[in-house]
Amino acid sequence: VYLLAKEGLKVFNHAHDFAEDRPTNLQFLKEIISDIFLQDINEVLYPQLPNYQFGVLNSFDYERLVSYGVNRDRIEWLPNPVSITVSENAPGKSESKSEICKSLNLDEEKLLVTYPVRVIQRKNIGEFILLAKLFAHKANFVVTQPPQNPVEIDMYKRWVQFCEKEGIKVTFEAGTKVDFEKLLTGSDFCITTSYKEGFGMVYLEPWLLDTPVVGRDIDFITKDFKDDGFVFPTLYYKLNIPGIKIDFKDLNMKLQMEIISDVVNQKIESQKIFEQNPILKTLFRKVAEHVSEKNKSIIKNNYSLKGYGIKLQERYKKLVG
Repeated sequence: VYLLAKEGLKVFNHAHDFAEDRPTNLQFLKEIISDIFLQDINEVLYPQLPNYQFGVLNSFDYERLVSYGVNRDRIEWLPNPVSITVSENAPGKSESKSEICKSLNLDEEKLLVTYPVRVIQRKNIGEFILLAKLFAHKANFVVTQPPQNPVEIDMYKRWVQFCEKEGIKVTFEAGTKVDFEKLLTGSDFCITTSYKEGFGMVYLEPWLLDTPVVGRDIDFITKDFKDDGFVFPTLYYKLNIPGIKIDFKDLNMKLQMEIISDVVNQKIESQKIFEQNPILKTLFRKVAEHVSEKNKSIIKNNYSLKGYGIKLQERYKKLVG
């Protein structure tokens, strides 16, 4: 693409991910571009050419490109459009929840908490499982999809087996068993424990079905949403574990499993975790209807497909001339 741009072709690089966020990818690129093609990696990735322009998902990536020397007038901030097509005559929340709980054999009296995600490493499934244990008395925890990447499958299977062994009730692969839209509609909450996102669709999409989003905050992702006026009921930055100085998300799988086992066996008291993380006590507090309505309104006004199309078309016109 860089060579085509050097020849004068007009390029719009709509960047959803950056190699800098994945050190092994960046090292691989350096080996190929610098060592084999003998090119300057920064010039190849971020050419100083007026006919080479960028689209980015958020303000963090916008400022990142500026810091790399890309002129602001060559960057378009294009947040992903957010929309869900609700089926005609779709059942409401209580009816959807009832159907989902029957299909998945869950206790309808408990909250239904869904993590709408494909389980990969950065989605931090261990933390989701810890929360499932801590809130087992009041909520059913459901995750929607298994990984597709073969590299992630062993990790996923180990967590599934771990839950079976420790008697932790988590419903895996719910998205393959029930209708996804109905699951999100019927959920009392959607939750995210992810520590890395490109755009953060999980923070927005469920609100369109009147389902609040709670969980781990990724501040450089949620900053833009909050700047738009979004209200998130309960997001936390860190999960503290008694006797351990670092955030739970930064522990390896073995240590995460050991901690969860200690909670199951009461070597670590659940109450101590709540004491060290008081925000967890508000995690599943009822969300006022006006909060949902406000958030839905912001999505419709600021993240519409139509608005996205207009911005993209204007950028193409500018590029083509």
